[in-house]
This record gives sequence, structure tokens and C-alpha cells, in this order.
Amino acid sequence: MSIHINKWFGALAVILSMTSAVGIPTLLANPAATSHTYALIVGGSGGLYSFDGKNLNRIPTPTTENLTDIKWKHDGSYALISGEDGTLLKYDGTSMKVIPTGLGSEVDLEAISWKPDDSEALIVGTDHFSNSSYGVVLRFDGNTVTQLADEKFIGFRSVAWSADGIYAILAGYSTEEFFHGHIARLDGNTLETIPAPTNDSLNAATWYPRGNYAFIGGDVHGGALNTTLFQYNGATIDPVNTFKCCFTVDAHTTRSISFDDDTGMGVINGNKGLVILFDQGNMSRIRTYTIGKGNSIDLHHIGDFYSAAWVPGAGVAYAVGTNGTIARIASNRVALMSQGTPNVTFRSIGIIEYPGSRVLAHVTPLAAFYPESNLQIVEDFWASHYQRITLDAIVAILVIVFVFELALQREASKNKRKRNEETVGRSVSQQATNRSLEQPGSRLA
Repeated sequence: MSIHINKWFGALAVILSMTSAVGIPTLLANPAATSHTYALIVGGSGGLYSFDGKNLNRIPTPTTENLTDIKWKHDGSYALISGEDGTLLKYDGTSMKVIPTGLGSEVDLEAISWKPDDSEALIVGTDHFSNSSYGVVLRFDGNTVTQLADEKFIGFRSVAWSADGIYAILAGYSTEEFFHGHIARLDGNTLETIPAPTNDSLNAATWYPRGNYAFIGGDVHGGALNTTLFQYNGATIDPVNTFKCCFTVDAHTTRSISFDDDTGMGVINGNKGLVILFDQGNMSRIRTYTIGKGNSIDLHHIGDFYSAAWVPGAGVAYAVGTNGTIARIASNRVALMSQGTPNVTFRSIGIIEYPGSRVLAHVTPLAAFYPESNLQIVEDFWASHYQRITLDAIVAILVIVFVFELALQREASKNKRKRNEETVGRSVSQQATNRSLEQPGSRLA
């Protein structure tokens, strides 16, 4: 009996130790991941931040220049960071290295794109020289930087390698004769201009992961489109009419276009809180965001978005922008995660799933992505019921122990009565036998 009781109290001790150490939410969590997902954000005044889904942690950088873009290598080994005044940095999650570019203080590097095989990255920007500008194109092979182009009257704002890695497209503007959009194609070392049917500056170029075409977006369009958006299939450029799906009387600038490699879902972001979702050829606009426990606010009030990135395998994107804004985009809704730094503009966010065993020492992994509503329910319920649940568990286990002990005692008592009855029966039988033997008739010779 004591052995059974010790087993029950041993189980109770194990449960209590697990509960006090990790709590119910950890017990409900997924098993330990074999990889980690990391997010980095860059912005003004040399700002580099690690983001874990809720909190920001600033990472020191050797510059006070405004940082403009961050792109992880596909293998997750390090991220490349561009900035104003020819700034180029290499960060591996533990250490940071300044990459000499040989460029003057008039050059603002704007965008980065890694070739699909990670053999090189292209970095583009603008050399602001006197009253003119030059489009700058750099190649980084992992060690050194080579300048490929310095195009007069051009400014480059975006670059994107094609999925096969054969060529890259560049988007920006031209000031030659008059201001208009500019698209170029880089094939090897050859830069070829592609006529752009727009007078609007182009700010974003991204390839669609499930088709052999790219989206190119730009400034407010004066006609019916309301924001400049094109599709380029390697041969022709076709305008995309965003008015029908997404606009009434307001007009917006497209500043970033990002696609989820897993689902093909896309998000188009821009000024005044522009959020347009692209899903299998259909576009729809999200017009409100939530803050706190569900307060709904017009997205025009959130500020300008400059960049967005998708979390691998989660169906979740994060967009960043002015006033230190970070917003979570999932399930056709936008939720404000962080805001309130008036003088800081976040210009780019990079997210990578790193399958290696190396831990990025100065970068906090993004949290596990439960559906937001379910996660909030679990957190709120556990916060308000932790002690009660623990006490109820203890009481339940003690009740089980008591019932089990009582059952054992009843069984032992029953067995004891049965043994006593059997003993009494044998005693009575023996006495009867003895009396019969003592009678006269029983002593015959």
C-alpha cells in the first residue's frame, strides 16, 4: 500500500516541478524547433534592431548614417546592409564588418538583391552630383565590391534578381529631358534600358515566386490607376489597374512589394498606410488596423510603410515604416505591434529561417507563431488562472490518492474478515470432530 502511495506522490512532485518551472503555455508549445527564424530591421541614424515578434533590441553599428536596406543571404550565414554615404555593412548575428565601397559621401545606396545561388549580391543607389544624378550599380562577391555602372541622369531605388539568376531588373527614375520612370535590365555586365511607360518614379521591383514575371511599383499616378504598378514578363511591360480593387478618391505611393515564397501571397505597401494583398491574381486592400484588444483605426493614421517581409511557413508578414512603426499582416487584417519613436523611420526588414546549428548570439529568434487569437486566449487565461489551476491540480491528485488509499483499505479489511471467517469455521469444525471422538461409542476396540 505504501508503495502505491509513494508512486502517486512521486507523480505529483514531477507535475508540480514542471508547472513551476515552465508553466502550462510551455507544455502546450510545439516541440523544440530544428531551426530558428530571425528578423532584423534597419533605419535612421545607423539603427539596426533585432525583432522577436514583440520587442526590439538595438544592435550597435559603426555608423550614424541612415540605413536603407537589409537582405539576408539565402543560406542565412549573414545579412548585407546598405545605407547613405556609400555605407555597406556585413552582419552575421555576432560580428559586424564595414565593407569598403570607394564611394563618396554623395552616394546613397538604396537596395540589395542576392542572386539565387548566393554567389553575388547587387547593390543599387544614386550618386547626387551637383545638379544631376548618377545611377550606381555595385556587385559584391562576398569579399570585394566592384562598380558596374554609373549612369548619368538616373537614380536607382530597387533591384531584383530573376528566379533563374540569369538577369536582374532595376527600377528608379530618370531626369533626362524630363522626369520619368526608369527600368533597366542587367545581364552579366551589360545594363540595358527598358522603356517605362510612365512619368512617375519607380520605387520597388520584385519577382513573383509562382510565375515568370515581376511587379514594379512607384509613385502616385495622375490617371485612373491611382498608384503606379506594372507587370514585366521579360519582354513586355503591362500596367496593372489598381483603381478598381483598391481606391476610391485617395492616391498612394507604392514603396515595397513582397511575396511569400511558400504561398505566393503578396503584400504591396506604401505611404499613408497602404496595404494591398495579392492572392492568386486577385488584389484587395485592407483599410483599417487594430491596436490593443481590438480597437479599429483607419490605416491612413498609421503612417508610411517602407518595407515588408514574410515569416517562412507562417503566412504572416511584418511591415515597417515611419515613427518606429511595426505592423503584423495576417488573415486579411493588420495589427499594430510597435510605434512611438517620432524621429525614427524604419526603412527595411529582413527575415530568414536559419536551419544551421549556429546560434546568432545578438539576434533574438522570432517567437512561435500560434494564431493570434488562440495565443491571446491562452496567455490571458493562464495569467488569470495560474494559481487556481495549480491548486485544482493538487487537490485532484490528492483526492485520487485518498480514494485509492480508501479502496486499498477496504480491500484489505474485506480480505481480513474473510480470513477470520475461514479461521473460525475451521476451529468450529475441529471442535465438533473432537467432541465426536470423545463419545463412548467412538472408543470401540
